[in-house]
Amino acid sequence: MQISNAYSEAAQSASYRASPRHDAGPAENASATRSAPPVDVTTGKADKTSASNAIFQKYDLTNISPRDVDAMAKELRDSGFDDVGFILGLETRGEKWRSHMMQSLNDAGYEFDPSYDPTARTDVIAGLKEQVQTSQRFGDPTEFLSEQLSKMERLNAQAHPQTATSGPSPEMAQTLMLFQAQRIWVE
Repeated sequence: MQISNAYSEAAQSASYRASPRHDAGPAENASATRSAPPVDVTTGKADKTSASNAIFQKYDLTNISPRDVDAMAKELRDSGFDDVGFILGLETRGEKWRSHMMQSLNDAGYEFDPSYDPTARTDVIAGLKEQVQTSQRFGDPTEFLSEQLSKMERLNAQAHPQTATSGPSPEMAQTLMLFQAQRIWVE
């Protein structure tokens, strides 16, 4: 759990550091540049939005393999998608990050299931919801994870409306129940 939270905090700070600073010189901002996004032929301007929307339509975060997560993150980065924190958070669900973490922990003496399949499809959004709930139970910070979850749900629902959750989330229902119980107890 602490490893995931440390990575989440690193993603937050990387998102800040990766954005070009107005007070930085050209040499410092050059490190934050990436490949040029596709150009809209009608306007001649960079078309980051349609490129990233096409990528989100290509991949369904409720049914995606870790290998596809890495491919999606690379495509988002190449398209000029500018939410670096989102991409880094997404990469924590990918094959490269998981393989690296498994190897690091194996080197430290921890054993993991050798039958890990990077092509097995999973629900990334459900996994992130579970991580948020676990972090809440242990009193760990959840701001970045909750923001990441919200972005994933919103972007995936826009590209794949059939995956959108309907009605209040379980967290919202729990909050409302606790609020009502507190109100009754106070009265």
